[in-house]
Amino acid sequence: MTPPSENITSLFQLIEKIHTRENSFFWQENKIPQTLWFRGHKNHTYTLLPSLYRKMEGNNPKTDMRNKELALLEEFATKNYFRFPYKLPENQFLWMSIMQHYGVSTRFLDWSEALIPSLFFALEEFFLDRNIETTEIPCIWILDPFAINKAFIETNKKINHVGNTIKQNLIPSILSNLYNEIENMTHPLAMISPYNSERIAAQSGSFVLFPGMINLSPIKFRLEILPNSHFFLRKFLLIKPKQITNELKILGIRRSMFYPEMASTSKEIEEYILKR
Repeated sequence: MTPPSENITSLFQLIEKIHTRENSFFWQENKIPQTLWFRGHKNHTYTLLPSLYRKMEGNNPKTDMRNKELALLEEFATKNYFRFPYKLPENQFLWMSIMQHYGVSTRFLDWSEALIPSLFFALEEFFLDRNIETTEIPCIWILDPFAINKAFIETNKKINHVGNTIKQNLIPSILSNLYNEIENMTHPLAMISPYNSERIAAQSGSFVLFPGMINLSPIKFRLEILPNSHFFLRKFLLIKPKQITNELKILGIRRSMFYPEMASTSKEIEEYILKR
């Protein structure tokens, strides 16, 4: 059963849908889940697959994916070693989490612990103040991370630290054990990584890690078509993107909040001054 989807016309309506008792998906046993994660897509047809899975489609995933991943990691670490003069990432897992946030293909699918960053990424083109005419409909995916881990706990039996992946940040003391275990995982796992960059902190980053050794075609692991996905996923179509963007701007949301580097701030200042 695929996850349900609903049309959204305003920010208020989206918040109401998430937090009202009538929403049977999020109100299980009359309780809102402890944690919800969010992911924005500029086009609602875009599927929930990590970038490495997409690019390995057509290859032999069992023999090629892990080799390609390690080659990417080695090259990234070599080229960026000098950027960590005080403390290097402790293991491959942390290196990959950094790679993910700087555009290198990995098995990680990004999520945010906050709604607003995800809305921004879904509506980013509309924040650029262009006269956009498009037939693409943005959307927000909402994930219950505890529910997805619970759904696959039986198939991920060898992962003893699964509770720690969400209940606390993955501090180095548990990472050494966890990294060895996640290589045995057979289904996606919701995880929180330490914030190791200004950008990750600004975006409230978390992620779902997909298996590294699989026998099936990668595309068959799309999160929305996995068994019981309707228990942990929900989709909202943002059918009035310009209106929702304006509502976010009224709240003071700006692009530089999620790309805090100086170049982004400079561009925003220029656009503000020159368009006045």
